[in-house]
This record gives sequence, structure tokens and C-alpha cells, in this order.
Amino acid sequence: MPIEIISDDVVASLPYLDLHAIKYKDKLGRLRQWDSATRKPGQPGAVIIVPIIHPQEEVLLVRQYRVPLKCQTIEFPAGLIDAGETAEQTIHRELYEETGYKCSIRKILPSAASSAGLTDERINIAFVDIDSTQPGNANPLPHPESTEDICVLRVPLPRLLSFLEEQADNGVCIDSKLMIFAAMGH
Repeated sequence: MPIEIISDDVVASLPYLDLHAIKYKDKLGRLRQWDSATRKPGQPGAVIIVPIIHPQEEVLLVRQYRVPLKCQTIEFPAGLIDAGETAEQTIHRELYEETGYKCSIRKILPSAASSAGLTDERINIAFVDIDSTQPGNANPLPHPESTEDICVLRVPLPRLLSFLEEQADNGVCIDSKLMIFAAMGH
């Protein structure tokens, strides 16, 4: 028997998210409920940017306080795709806002689930190159939004995993996508 959605009710509507109670029948026909969060309708998704600085072969990361985790995190630059914006435009805008760097896009992966058990949010992961010899990338200045308090980090690729392990040992939360990237030897 296939899974059947019985109802999907918004139980709370917040400025940026809706919380849903989804009733469904599982493969054995049992009635179940799943709670989830969704971004407001019309929100096209998000991008995660994997920036490599050349010729130094460093990965560009951001450290910031994340309220849901109640601690500092280290993660790739990322951001929401604005209505009417393409993933490519968001990549350039978010990288510049968060780090001050300009990039060339090497590859954008197909849209993928960010946390399939919690939300319907989909993300595009982009691999980008930053040429540190370009005039705008010599001494970049971030342009964060007023709600952002971001610290930009440059980490040599060969040292990435040990750096993240040290940070985790000191109570910093590491984003799972970044940890997988580092553990797989990038």
C-alpha cells in the first residue's frame, strides 16, 4: 500500500515559516502524523556556496551565531534565493554580501533537500572559484545585512578537517555539509 497524505494543516504561521501537522497513512495503512516547517509560499529555495580561493587553495568559510543552535557555527556561505532571482544571481549576491569576494561559478548541483525529516526546503549547492589576484578580491570587505554578524575564515584545504575538529572540540557547531566535504577529502 502506498503512503497516502490525508491532511496537511498549518498549525502556526510565523513571519518566515509555517508549521504543519501532516496526517498520513503509512504503508501498512496506519494513521500517522508528521510535523514539519516550510518557508512561506513563493520562497524559491536557498544556495550553499563552496568557494575555493586560488592560487592559495583555501576554502572560504563563515562563522556566525545561529539562534536555533544557541552557539557559533562554521559553515559555507549561503543564503535564500529572493523572489525573481536566479540561483546564479543569489550565489554572486550572497558571496559578496557575506565575504566581499567575487567569484566564477564552476558548477551548480541539482536542487536537493536540506533536512528532509524537518522541512521541504530545497537547496542548490554551488562550487565556485575565487581568483585572489583579481583587483576586487585583494582586500575584500563584506557587506552583511544588519541582522548578520559574520566572521570570514580562510582555511587551507589540506588543514580543513583538523581545523573543523579543533573548532568542534572548542564548542563551535560545524555545519553537516561542510563536515562531509572535509571528511571526504574535498
